[in-house]
Parts: sequence; structure tokens; C-alpha cells
Amino acid sequence: MQKKALFVSDIQRYFFCPSSKAYIRDSEKIVEKINVLTRLYENRSHFIIFTGFVDSERQSSPMRKWWNHMPSYEESRLYEKLYVPKHSCIITKYSYSAFAGTRLENELRDKKVEDILFCGVMTHLCVESNVRNAFELGYLCRVVKDCCASSRPSLHRASLAVMEHGFAQITTLKEIIEENK
Repeated sequence: MQKKALFVSDIQRYFFCPSSKAYIRDSEKIVEKINVLTRLYENRSHFIIFTGFVDSERQSSPMRKWWNHMPSYEESRLYEKLYVPKHSCIITKYSYSAFAGTRLENELRDKKVEDILFCGVMTHLCVESNVRNAFELGYLCRVVKDCCASSRPSLHRASLAVMEHGFAQITTLKEIIEENK
């Protein structure tokens, strides 16, 4: 049996609070669904990873050079409506990918994970970057399309099409629930 992990990308106040400059209009729609996924994986004793982007505050940071507004400390915190089980792995990242300069790969190898289920925001940036990195490292990647969102629906759809073409299987929450009955 393959060891599974749930990878929850960037469910942070920065993207989920309406007062934020980076608020994603569809973000509220996915939180409840991600909580269902998280509880399902928790009940199956699968490895659960939450990532959060934090501004490195280095002027040379590519993220700082690209984006005009970086999240404050408060905006970087995980969104309060997100269910985070006590034994989850929380990875702080300074780039789109949680594989860059973090302990993530070691955690996955230590847990002997082979199959990673991805969800979160933004589909076209952080989710896709992590899927591509995981694929290149040999993991089976699956993306739960109705548990992801981007700043624009067109970017979300385009990213799903790209990932499905060469990096991941695209699935739905309903299909994952059925698979785990």
C-alpha cells in the first residue's frame, strides 16, 4: 500500500481575509472542502503538510522583486477557519515551492510517502510549483481541483490543464471521498 500525504498550500490570512490586498474571491468556497480532506486524511493516519509563505525580508528575494505587496506577519498566519490537526507538519517557505530550502523532502522521505494529494492556493503559482517539484522527485501527484483556487478562474483552469498534461492526476473531493470509503 502506498504511503499517502495531503499537501495543503498557503491557506493563510493573506489570501483568505477580504481586507487583504491578495484576497482570492473563491477562497472561502474551498476552506470547508479542505477541512473535509484534512479530516479524512487524519482519520486514515496519513501524513498532513501545511505550508505558509513568509516574506524573507531580504531585498534580493525574487518574491520581493516580483510582487509589490508582501504579507505582513499577521497576514502570513494560517487562516483561522482552517482545521489543522495537532500532529501535522507545518512548513514555512520563502518561495512558491515548499521544496526550496526547507525540510519538506526529508519529511516525505522519512515517512516513506509515495502519493501526494495537493490542494490550496494559488493553483497557478504555489500549488503548481509544488506539484512540479514533487513530480520531478518521483512522487505520484494528484490535485483536488475543487479544493484549489487562484486570483483569477482562468489562471486556475489553465494551471489544472498544464498539470494534467504532464505532472498530476486531477481529481475532485467527491472522488477522493469515494476512494476512501
